[in-house]
Amino acid sequence: QHTTEAEKLASWQQLQLLVQEYENIRSSMDPGDARTRKMEIVFSKMRSLAITVHPLLGILIKSAFPGERLAAIAILEVLPNIDYVNWLAESLRVEKPFVGYHAAIALLTAVRTLGKESVNELKSIIATAKQELQNSSGDQTDRYKIITEAENELIQLANTS
Repeated sequence: QHTTEAEKLASWQQLQLLVQEYENIRSSMDPGDARTRKMEIVFSKMRSLAITVHPLLGILIKSAFPGERLAAIAILEVLPNIDYVNWLAESLRVEKPFVGYHAAIALLTAVRTLGKESVNELKSIIATAKQELQNSSGDQTDRYKIITEAENELIQLANTS
């Protein structure tokens, strides 16, 4: 179905409110489960807008605002795109753990969706991301576990193709 300009504008405005909500939660609450739960709710709402706002991906990725970069990751979790896997891997390294966690999920989704035709490209990106993550945060984080899962799935894909 075709999205009208009015619907696109409404979705963009909704997304901006969610970006603001994310930024407010992050700055006003102490780290912990309660904050993470609230941020997950916001992220889930961002994901629900992904199809409508995906034309804005290029803008969101370059944003100075972590909330807008998180919105870009939400789009890539719903609509994996091989052109942005390097950016996702970089996000794992440079973003806060919550954003990095979702970048890892988006990479895993990319592996599951695009893996067959992009095994080698994904393998090298994932391997580098995994090594950088291990060096910076160790191998006990959820991000590391998800990247390891992505790597294992790629190895299986490579062995079956």
